[in-house]
Amino acid sequence: MADDPDTLVTAPFAGTVIAIARGAQEQVGKGEALVVLEAMKMEHEVVAERSGTIRQVEVEVGQTVQEGQLLAVVAPGEQPADAQTTDDQVGPDDTR
Repeated sequence: MADDPDTLVTAPFAGTVIAIARGAQEQVGKGEALVVLEAMKMEHEVVAERSGTIRQVEVEVGQTVQEGQLLAVVAPGEQPADAQTTDDQVGPDDTR
């Protein structure tokens, strides 16, 4: 896995950053929130597509972002032990 490229996390739509759920150098599990955006009075969590370590966060609270704008960079890595999914926690989109 050492050759896996970093994952670029981008804004799915234009909005305002209202929270940073994880900071640089913190571990994150697949599906965990990284940034919370607000658009049209609704909040949306932008989640990690893979487990790893957050290499950098490119935005700050209060900043307006455009669709496709870089929010964070996640380096590949192991999923934190406390974030591992058990059979009881399988989501509707997960492979069973």
